[in-house]
Amino acid sequence: AISLPFPVINENDSYFKEILSLIENKLLRPYGLSTLARDDPNYIPVYKGDRWSRDRAYHNGPIWPWLLGQYIDAKVRVEKNPIEIKLLFEQFRPLINYALDNQGFIPEIFEDIPPYRPRGCIAQAWSNAEVYKMLVKIANI
Repeated sequence: AISLPFPVINENDSYFKEILSLIENKLLRPYGLSTLARDDPNYIPVYKGDRWSRDRAYHNGPIWPWLLGQYIDAKVRVEKNPIEIKLLFEQFRPLINYALDNQGFIPEIFEDIPPYRPRGCIAQAWSNAEVYKMLVKIANI
């Protein structure tokens, strides 16, 4: 809600910082945002097994790189310090290195436990687009 270009929540309220803090504390990972917090009873960190098992896990723990685009939009809106935003390059260094080591490709998802194995399709269009959008936005701040 705070990454949208139009306000859904009153920007002057403390909700923006609270929401961003919650995301950073519960969902933010070096490869993207987890789809569910680790302390949730429905949390499933790995994407494996038969189709039913994979479908059940998909929204309940694996990391989605494409959500970093929205995360950075929200972070830029809330965090007014450009140095803090530039430091995110280092936070996402594992993902950047992964892309560099794999011909620029970023997979659909990653497992939410180290070593954060890639899963799903090996080169997801929205993962690539949103991560590269994020990197350009950070670089231009």
